[in-house]
Amino acid sequence: MCGYCIEAFALDVLQVDVEDKEPAQHLHAIRMRLQEEKDLPKGLRYIPESLLTDIGMGLTVICRAIEILIKEGFASAQYQALLVDPAFKVLITTACNFSQSRILTPEQDIAPMQKLRWLYDSNIYFIVGGFAECDHVANRQACTEILELYKSDVLGPENQLHQNPEIIENNTNFPMGRRHDENPNQQINLSGSDFALVWYSFLHATRHGYCPSLSWYIVTHEPKVAQLPFAFELWLQRRASSIHYDQYGITPFVQSCLSVREGVFKFLALDKIRNKSDQHIMFDCFAEHGILEQYEAKEWHWTTDNA
Repeated sequence: MCGYCIEAFALDVLQVDVEDKEPAQHLHAIRMRLQEEKDLPKGLRYIPESLLTDIGMGLTVICRAIEILIKEGFASAQYQALLVDPAFKVLITTACNFSQSRILTPEQDIAPMQKLRWLYDSNIYFIVGGFAECDHVANRQACTEILELYKSDVLGPENQLHQNPEIIENNTNFPMGRRHDENPNQQINLSGSDFALVWYSFLHATRHGYCPSLSWYIVTHEPKVAQLPFAFELWLQRRASSIHYDQYGITPFVQSCLSVREGVFKFLALDKIRNKSDQHIMFDCFAEHGILEQYEAKEWHWTTDNA
């Protein structure tokens, strides 16, 4: 199994929601539900107690908490529901303690990373104004540098249809480290234990409008490695696709059809496209490029089908 296989479980989560069915209970489905469940408190209910100290799940929940705090705020109903859930506190605290306990080399603890390591202070997620105060003074330059590092270290060349990206199977070292064949001196783990810094930087940049081409760059560039067991790189690509679709609609996706992964189009079909017009535009694009039958797009489950 590979990171791209894991993404299929994330799409299954969305399909279950579209079809209003009971979600699967196996491990991969639970992991992906944390990424894609719109109601995070509901997603936490599917985590067995034995997995509450899983570092990767904790890192996922940190990213979701950051997103909710940025978009909805500490006082929002969803965040207040998280605060009274003991599982939320265990997941956040475990992941933060792990990240703070790491012994970092000078190559790992570079300046932009230092300026955002407050994201691993668990207190900011439980105290009124804790996150907002740090977020208010967040260093834009640090976010930009982290995103540039992510682009050069994690992302490969522009997506091409039929491309076979490198895959790491059964990576037992998660989240301590990832193979960095392209840059052996760079040991920052932007796809694992440092991913929350990338996630925050991306949301900060898109919210404040700097690095304007960043979301599209992420949409159209494959990660060099789709890492197990959480495929965080593909999660960020789906989020970038969501933001770009909200801003610009379906047009840029069909204009660059062969540079957008099939998985991204499936995600849009399940999560974003709510009108038949965009659905048919996508069909026409696939037909024009001879991939309509290959993608079996007419068999996909679409939000429009239940609209």
